[in-house]
Amino acid sequence: MSFIKKLEKLKPGPIVPIHYSHADYVAEAIALLLLLFSFLTLYFNWFSLSETIPIKFNFAGEPVRMGSKRELLNFQFAIALIYLLLTVVSRFPRWYRYPWKITAENAARQYSIHRSFLLWLKVFCMLGMSFTTWGTIRVALGRADGMGTFYMPMSIIILFTMIAVLFVKAIRAR
Repeated sequence: MSFIKKLEKLKPGPIVPIHYSHADYVAEAIALLLLLFSFLTLYFNWFSLSETIPIKFNFAGEPVRMGSKRELLNFQFAIALIYLLLTVVSRFPRWYRYPWKITAENAARQYSIHRSFLLWLKVFCMLGMSFTTWGTIRVALGRADGMGTFYMPMSIIILFTMIAVLFVKAIRAR
């Protein structure tokens, strides 16, 4: 089946006005501040970095590949793109795919829960990527030996906890 035919089969859910909660506004502000932190960290340290810096880290947080400091610019572009994508997608919860039927009765609750999840996922992504920028710069400047052994395991635990909370909330709101 072609991509266009698959798109034609997708039916958006009911149109229900949903409003941002206080927590949603907080998530948006935190994500934006983390994005700015990442950009500004690179900006203020750019001329202090040598041309070759550690770029890739293993699961234990130790550098395993060196590369050009310009690769950090690509990383900043990726951060901005993810921020923009999650911002746009979070505004259209009626187009998400849900594991159960969305009705006029449960639409507002489900849309709100899933949009909030995406906003907090954006915070998580910005936090992880900002930490990666900051940590890479610290290692490149000799202020640290690596990213730390807690970084990857904690990221995985937090991500799966967020997904579990989403499913529990969404199932309760059916």
